[in-house]
Amino acid sequence: MFSRNTSFWPSLGLLLLPLSAISAPERLGPNPYWPGDFETIIFAGGYSNNLNVTVTDRANRTPGGSRSWEVHPGYQHLEILIKGERHHRLSFWARCPEPVELVLKVISHARPNQTDGKPFRDNNHPISLRTGSEWRYYAYDFYTPDPYPSVAEAEILLTLANPHDGPAFIDDMKIREIDPSPEPVRPLPLPSGIVRNGDFDLGGASWLWPDASAATGPTLRPHAGRTCVVFGDPSEGWTTEAGQRLDVRSLAGRRIRLEADVAFLTNEVPEHAWLGMAFDLFNGSSAESPALASTPKVFWPPFCRSVPTGQFQTVSAAYTLPDDATDVWLRLNYQQKAWRNQLAVDAVRIVVEPN
Repeated sequence: MFSRNTSFWPSLGLLLLPLSAISAPERLGPNPYWPGDFETIIFAGGYSNNLNVTVTDRANRTPGGSRSWEVHPGYQHLEILIKGERHHRLSFWARCPEPVELVLKVISHARPNQTDGKPFRDNNHPISLRTGSEWRYYAYDFYTPDPYPSVAEAEILLTLANPHDGPAFIDDMKIREIDPSPEPVRPLPLPSGIVRNGDFDLGGASWLWPDASAATGPTLRPHAGRTCVVFGDPSEGWTTEAGQRLDVRSLAGRRIRLEADVAFLTNEVPEHAWLGMAFDLFNGSSAESPALASTPKVFWPPFCRSVPTGQFQTVSAAYTLPDDATDVWLRLNYQQKAWRNQLAVDAVRIVVEPN
């Protein structure tokens, strides 16, 4: 890695690129962290967490925009999930009246001989943000090796510790895959037909509704040409949980995927829009049975992360059923922190992976 000082081009700033990037044109994939213009919310597009991140209208670099990330005095970081085992480019614009260092932390699984007891390790990439009154452009290429928390997803942290009394500003941030490889063509999974009325065209039939909707039936609403169950705040009459017992004797020992289509209908609490529906499977006839772990195991259930309001996305988790499995309990559980955001759920299904 080398740096090329382009300070004589104030509008371009500092470009950090490997030599290979100069010799051949590259293709860049889409930017999964679409809130990186800081114009709407930060809690979407692969968002995982943050500490002390502040969005302000005191400065802006986005054409037609009005906001940016204000790097105030002290420590702050933003956590984002991206694809593992891939090459990526982080790019952004920054305005720093005084020098500040951004450290890109790429999180990997712990090494076998790691002695600190943590299940992960940090790969630190420092990026020095240069002093000046102009906005400067930065780009940094990196790899996500041995990704943590899962095989498919790697967590990265953008950390800044501003030692000065005044703020710096970051805007127009993108994280794009370099020369993205086509997704491998996999055999089409076999539909199982195990989930009954997963499209809710028959209302609440075949499902158990343990909250207030048990007396009145689930809250159904048409959206995008579908019949959906709407989950939300129970004090306003919305559904929060649904369950169904599934006969899986024909699938014992098989690898399956639990899938559903979800869409946020409202976003009244943006900081909780990355949360949503947890889909759980239990090895038995109720939610009191032992939980089945999704594989590869991650440290949270398969939450629905926010995409633009009203747009469906498919969420899924993979499981291997025990060889002696007979019944499993499927639970849809809307997280309490997200209740004020209404979430539509449709097309709940189980598919069987080919042997």
